[in-house]
Amino acid sequence: MELLSKSSFWGMLFAAVCLGLFSLMALTGFPGDPDDCVTDLPGNCYCEAYTSPAVEPTGLKQPASSLSALTPIVFGAALLFWLDHARPNPANPMTFRSSHSMIYGFLVIFLGIGSLYFHGSLTRIGGFIDNLSMLVYITFLLIYNIFRVRMIDNRPVFFVAMLFLANSILAIPVYVIDDLGTQLFAVLVIVFIVMEIWILATAPGGVRRNPRWFAAALVSFAAAMLVWRLSWTGGAWCEPESLLQGHALWHVLSMAVAPLLMFIYLRTETRPPAYEEAPTEMS
Repeated sequence: MELLSKSSFWGMLFAAVCLGLFSLMALTGFPGDPDDCVTDLPGNCYCEAYTSPAVEPTGLKQPASSLSALTPIVFGAALLFWLDHARPNPANPMTFRSSHSMIYGFLVIFLGIGSLYFHGSLTRIGGFIDNLSMLVYITFLLIYNIFRVRMIDNRPVFFVAMLFLANSILAIPVYVIDDLGTQLFAVLVIVFIVMEIWILATAPGGVRRNPRWFAAALVSFAAAMLVWRLSWTGGAWCEPESLLQGHALWHVLSMAVAPLLMFIYLRTETRPPAYEEAPTEMS
């Protein structure tokens, strides 16, 4: 029974279920329409050569990019394991096993799942899941900041409801309109960076965080963006038949290292005593 109370157990179970569903998709030949990067000319499937479903219906379409997507899954599980053994600061929900911190760990795992579904299948639904995983992660950070700065009701149900509502609104146009998910993600990342700089500069609601970890996360993400652009199809670092794919490095830097640094950054948050609020949950 003690195992069932561990965040890491539920994280690994979540990952196992998602990987199991992916395996079923692979065994059935990844049903669904191919992604636009396969059908549109000139397409951009991020350089790595892929096998045609007509030639090889099962198996990973882009092995290097698919396997590198396991990195966020491992990092997300490690974050949840950390929460199981962390020394808590009751005023900061990222320092103990709270709903906020657990959701964060699950979303890091989901980043890897989304990338795996896309690069493993190169289907339209795989691309949608990939885009959705990135949007849910960045909207989590934005909504979390709003809750912390405005000291909104800290009960998890309100936070989860807002996160679900925001991504339900985004999901339909992202599925229907080509490339909208990537564009929205880029816009929301910029909004988040501006918001975070404002928080660091003004400490609204008494929120204070260590800027060094935020800077480290930005450096990791900026390096990932550079690699992402250079490793596009036809880019300077593009070698389609190589096992060393630049896009695989993008997965490691942007979806594993940067979220880990961001998690550490959020854990540094403190408030002056006058602003501190009692935790609403802790186990």
